[in-house]
Amino acid sequence: MIYLPPPQPILNKDIRISGDVEVHPTASLAPGVILQAAPDGKIVIGADVCIGMGAIINASQGSIEIGSGAIIGSGVLIIGACNIGSNCCIGTSSTIFQQDVATMAVIEPGSIIGDRSRELDENRDQ
Repeated sequence: MIYLPPPQPILNKDIRISGDVEVHPTASLAPGVILQAAPDGKIVIGADVCIGMGAIINASQGSIEIGSGAIIGSGVLIIGACNIGSNCCIGTSSTIFQQDVATMAVIEPGSIIGDRSRELDENRDQ
């Protein structure tokens, strides 16, 4: 089990949105959320989505789509292009790097999803 420090208060209470971003009117964004779409990216936030304090979503080379009813915890970082399924829950301080998350999935706090730098090379010693 990993130790995660408690989320710290956000000093900047603004919500920052830049680029091609669509947020459904029923979505909830907490203070300190950053939604940033690069010129080649797009972010779509579905109905009844809840994005926690200090979460950062940065779309590049494609789009990030967050399905209806998804819950994104505080301090979550989502980078690249991916689909976050409807009604899924991403725990506090998790990182999602260019990896889809299935509908109804539960990602534990502090998880790192899609990091290819830690994969084993099974052919390395052959």
